[in-house]
Amino acid sequence: MCRGIFAGDCRNISIQACFPPLHEMERKYGSLVAAALFGSKGPKLELSGIVRQANENKWASWSLKYGLQQLTDAMADAVVNTGHGEIRRNSKCLSIQPKDDGKVTVKTDSDSINADLVISSIFSKDLALLLPNSMSDLKKELSSLSAVNVVVVNLEYKDDVLPVKGFGHLLPSSESGPLLGIVYDSCIFPEHGRKGRPDSTRLTVMLGGSWYNELLTQDGALPSGSDIVKLASQQQPNIWVSELDQ
Repeated sequence: MCRGIFAGDCRNISIQACFPPLHEMERKYGSLVAAALFGSKGPKLELSGIVRQANENKWASWSLKYGLQQLTDAMADAVVNTGHGEIRRNSKCLSIQPKDDGKVTVKTDSDSINADLVISSIFSKDLALLLPNSMSDLKKELSSLSAVNVVVVNLEYKDDVLPVKGFGHLLPSSESGPLLGIVYDSCIFPEHGRKGRPDSTRLTVMLGGSWYNELLTQDGALPSGSDIVKLASQQQPNIWVSELDQ
């Protein structure tokens, strides 16, 4: 799970950060076994309608008719159409400066914004570069956080080539090689398949992570897209579409 979900080596990642419930159970009861035997399930939460439906129908996963971009598009439309906010695209952030009055000044390549609250979703090392030198301790902590690179290859075959049906498979950290896991997209969401080809097979192959260096050539470069597709497919199948994202 650590390798397939977090693209990391289970011996190097933080259990507290990646699996907080497990960390809390071990902290509170001394072991996961003791927590399973004597731990309480906690307070009962009020579930929303969509969560109740998911539980009743035993959803293992879900998507949207036109892909998950529908979600961000709907959020953007809601912000713009209600007039409650503004969305800026292609606006580069140059610095973030906290003020004595509790506000934060965000300087962009076109102007400055005085904000009550700033929420960052960028890589921690990039965020550290935006903060002032007066926040040196935080900058140091943010810069110390590591990350890994993942290569994602989407494959489509004309026919049903899977020997088994299911969600897919993930590799344990003990395995060698750069393969992290494969998701059987055509099994999970057959309605997303190409029209007129109900028997086609769609796969998402994930490579790299903590084993990213095993993908690199002797010169330390990432192989060409066609070479990575060959590695992902492990053969020369009749591929309709192959898209490469790094």
